[in-house]
Amino acid sequence: MSTTLPATAQDSPATNGRSGIGVAADALLIDLATGRHTPGDVLDDSAVARELGVSLGEVRRSIDVLCRIGVLLRAPFGRDAVVGLPAYSVTTLLRRLGGAMELALARGPQVEDLPDPRPGATLADRFGLESPLDIARLVELADPLFGLFDDEEAARLDREVVGPLSVLASIDALRVHDSRPALPDDLRARIVDEIEAAVHYGEWRSIPGLMADFGIAFAPDQP
Repeated sequence: MSTTLPATAQDSPATNGRSGIGVAADALLIDLATGRHTPGDVLDDSAVARELGVSLGEVRRSIDVLCRIGVLLRAPFGRDAVVGLPAYSVTTLLRRLGGAMELALARGPQVEDLPDPRPGATLADRFGLESPLDIARLVELADPLFGLFDDEEAARLDREVVGPLSVLASIDALRVHDSRPALPDDLRARIVDEIEAAVHYGEWRSIPGLMADFGIAFAPDQP
C-alpha cells in the first residue's frame, strides 16, 4: 500500500536523547499506523535494528511492548512478530485508558485538586498525525489524572496507552487502513460528554462502562 508517510522516528528531533527502545517503538508504531507495515507482515527485527541504528535487543524489547499493546502478534514461545490490525487495537487501548482513569478517580480527588496537565505533545503530535476531536478530548481528560500516579507508572501509561492510542486512532491511520468508526462524530461526542461529566463529578465506577461504549462506537464499521 502506498502512502505519504510523516517524518520517521530516526529523523525526528523529538527522539534526540531518547533510549533505543523508545526510538524503535515509536518508529514501529508510526510505520504500522501509516501502512508501511500491513496486517500479516512478519517483522524482520534485524532489519529494523540496522535501519534505526539501535541494538537488536532494543528492537526486540520494543516489539515486546507492541505485543502487549496488541498491534503485533506472536505465537506463545515464538520469536517472529506479525502485524495485527491496528484499528482493532484501538478498542483495547481505550479500555486500558478507561481502567487507568477509573483507578485514578477511585482515589477520590476533587476536580479542582487535580494536578495541572503535564506539558508535552502526544506521540501523534510529534510526528504530524492529526487526532479526531473525540480522541483528543479523551487524552486531555486523562492527562491530569495521570499526574496522580508516580512518575514511572505515568511514563508507562504514556508509552503503552496514550502514545499508541494517539497514533493508531489518528485520522491518518484510519484513512490508510480504510477504516471508519461505527458511529458518527456527533454520537461519539455525546459519549465523551458523559465521560467528561463522570470525571468532573468523580463518578469513577461509570468510567469503564462509558469507555467500553465509546470503544464500540469508535470500532471499525463493518460493511
